Amino acid sequence: MKHLRVLAITGTAAAAMTGMAACGSGGSAGPAPMPGASQGSASAAPAPATLGETNTSLGTVLTNAQGFTLYTFDEDKNGMSACTDNGCKSLWPPVVGKAQAANAVSLPGQLATISRSDGIEQATYNGKPVYTFAQDTAPGQTKGDGVMGTWHALVITGGSVPPATGNGTASTGGGYTY
Repeated sequence: MKHLRVLAITGTAAAAMTGMAACGSGGSAGPAPMPGASQGSASAAPAPATLGETNTSLGTVLTNAQGFTLYTFDEDKNGMSACTDNGCKSLWPPVVGKAQAANAVSLPGQLATISRSDGIEQATYNGKPVYTFAQDTAPGQTKGDGVMGTWHALVITGGSVPPATGNGTASTGGGYTY
């Protein structure tokens, strides 16, 4: 029984590392739908992406409607997502739909939407596409912060908050926040 658990854990870790490696590959496997992501059609627009905030050990972070931490990716440039292959999208699902703040939430930055190369409408914050992290299993977790040195929890208060530059290149190093 112990042997089976070790194999399951090893397999899960290998799958996660494969997905993380794919995020930096820059290649695209083409437009395949993500599990749980709605693919827009001419007759049906995706549901709005309602964004909120929650307090974490990093400070107040931007979240999706379920309270899961949102992340940015350093490889995204000029408002375009670089996380487009299936391996990357499975580990870092894009936040799909027109971005809007939850009721009674006043965010300090600007919400918008981009049209990705794979046809998905993705929410943005201050011009940066936003994602969740598949290994965050409960609201408020920030397990994706600092992964591969290129993924960062979207801290909106409580940390050092550099101004938005329009091209998404602002960085404060390890504590990268907006």
